Amino acid sequence: MQAYFEKNNNSIYKSGVLGMFRFRKIHSRKKKTLFNERIYYTITGIISGLFVTILCLLGFSYLLKTLGSDSGLTSALSNIALVAGCFAAGYTATRHKRKNGLKTGLIVGVIIYGVVYLIGIFTFRNFVGLSLFTKLLIVITAACIGGVLGVNSQIKPKKF
Repeated sequence: MQAYFEKNNNSIYKSGVLGMFRFRKIHSRKKKTLFNERIYYTITGIISGLFVTILCLLGFSYLLKTLGSDSGLTSALSNIALVAGCFAAGYTATRHKRKNGLKTGLIVGVIIYGVVYLIGIFTFRNFVGLSLFTKLLIVITAACIGGVLGVNSQIKPKKF
């Protein structure tokens, strides 16, 4: 406590009783732990990535309905929607954290790919193909790029 009083040059807080209350008041506040903050921003990124993926899929399905569907075009547009969602997830997860962009992007990309893979298994009953590994690499790359750009982005201060 002596080090605290030496740093604080205000003579009111150097006195015994007032100094003790001031010291307890400052250090009794609960702070967000790093673990809770990391989980919060990762979950926020995953939810935003899935939301962007669903929006892209809805837009592309409307486009395919009006133009006519082609199986190659359908597959390409679904991959583009997944990549856009993973990029948005990596960007959103690391925008406020400002560190570990590649690591967070990798985690978010793998989780979103796992969710999409599980939805595919439950929907189509057999969701195994040759392009699963390449799709995983593309999704992880997009999420990592989004994570790096999210870390390096400029955050505008909130106006109150």
